[in-house]
Amino acid sequence: MAIDARKKRKSSGLAKRRVVAREVQREQYGNRRAELREISSKLFKEKGFRNVSLEDIGKAAGLNRASVYYYASSKEELYFDVALSSLTIFADKAEEIAESGGTFREKL
Repeated sequence: MAIDARKKRKSSGLAKRRVVAREVQREQYGNRRAELREISSKLFKEKGFRNVSLEDIGKAAGLNRASVYYYASSKEELYFDVALSSLTIFADKAEEIAESGGTFREKL
């Protein structure tokens, strides 16, 4: 019965608004999202993932929790962004090293 009630509940349309914001306000939306990623990364490092809430992230960014949901659907989504960003940086650096001159030992 609880599942039926959830299906009937109307969506806030937040996911659709996120998509529109990414397309229409690309730069502004992207900048704020990057700011939240940086703040999240710092808080996850300081407090640990389990000890950080979206409210903590919002407070550090000067936003309320509801505003954070406009940019990310969950703390897990922000964590994924942090991890992906780090992996991208590492992969880019590894590529740069692999393409550079020098011996294998020098590259290490």
